[in-house]
Amino acid sequence: MMGITLAIYFVIMAPVSRIEAERSYLVSLTDRLNAETLVVAKLPYTNFTEGAKALEDSTKASREAFANLAKIKLLTKLNATTRDALEVIGNLQELNEKQRSELLVRYGRLKGEAEAVFVLVSSIQPLSFYTVDEERYKPKKAFLDAARLDLPAFMSTLRIASQSLQYSAGTIEENNVIINEQILSIQNGATRTAAIIAFLVIAAAVTAALFFARSMALSVVGMAKGIGKLKEGDLTVRAAVAGSDELAVLAGDLNATLDLLALSLGEIKRVSKSNLEVKDRLVSASSEASSASTQIESSARSIERQFETLNSHVESSSQSVGKIGGAMADLDREIADEGAMVERVTASVTQMLASLENMSRITPSWERVWMVALSSTNGWVGRCGPTSTPARM
Repeated sequence: MMGITLAIYFVIMAPVSRIEAERSYLVSLTDRLNAETLVVAKLPYTNFTEGAKALEDSTKASREAFANLAKIKLLTKLNATTRDALEVIGNLQELNEKQRSELLVRYGRLKGEAEAVFVLVSSIQPLSFYTVDEERYKPKKAFLDAARLDLPAFMSTLRIASQSLQYSAGTIEENNVIINEQILSIQNGATRTAAIIAFLVIAAAVTAALFFARSMALSVVGMAKGIGKLKEGDLTVRAAVAGSDELAVLAGDLNATLDLLALSLGEIKRVSKSNLEVKDRLVSASSEASSASTQIESSARSIERQFETLNSHVESSSQSVGKIGGAMADLDREIADEGAMVERVTASVTQMLASLENMSRITPSWERVWMVALSSTNGWVGRCGPTSTPARM
């Protein structure tokens, strides 16, 4: 309820919020014009560097503030009074722009003449032209004379611009008062309207709540009696369904739930009987499975013992195979040693035969040499082992 009231209030006050936002443009314009008035009043006593920067910034800010007046839409539609006030404020822009442009031109001319006469203008003020030493700046007397002629016109334009700005700020403040009165009147009217509507909404809501509360109370009492009988075990009780509100839907759902509950109880009884029969069959099957399990366990132990015996035989065979492999390795080493010995003997015999052949060429008795060689060869063979005697060549 409070949410509805707040929603109505914000809907009514939404235009007022927009009016406040548009009024801020007028307040900002007044502040900018007052700031520009202060800058213009200080120009004769401010050096040209700072004065030019301050004048440029204040002029830019005032132009932006006047440009924001184009965003004001709702205030112009309130009534003729606010529309006339805004029209007066809008006309001030043209007046101030004319005076502002002329002031910028004359100040720029003075600044140019100051730059022509003085080396540094950061310490020179417009009024410095009245106190300058003419003998010192005699070569630039023409610029100095021109500045002294332009200075009165600048001061006159400055006074007019300052008065124009002051007049504009005062006019805007006066019209702001008129606009504020209109806005306050609208705010008060909107607040009163929102309060009346909120009261009517609350009254209607309270009346509707009382009506629905009474009907709901009767339905709840009936359902409470039915639930009491249900707690006593009476599944035939049913709630009275009247109307189409939430309680009627709830009563219908309760009746449907009781119907399903009755069906479920019957199904539970049937399933329980079936479960007892299944239990008996499971007990019988469990006994048979127990005896079969005993037999399987006995067979498993027998197989385990056979595997252990087979493992012992395999280990014994592995050891025998290892011994045979070692003997064969020893035999291979002996054969290799005998082959090496035969190769050495063969090399020695070959060398000896070559030596005997050389000796035969020197000694005339060939038979004697052969016998010596034969006896020597047999001696070598006897030391190396049994072998066949080489045939006589």
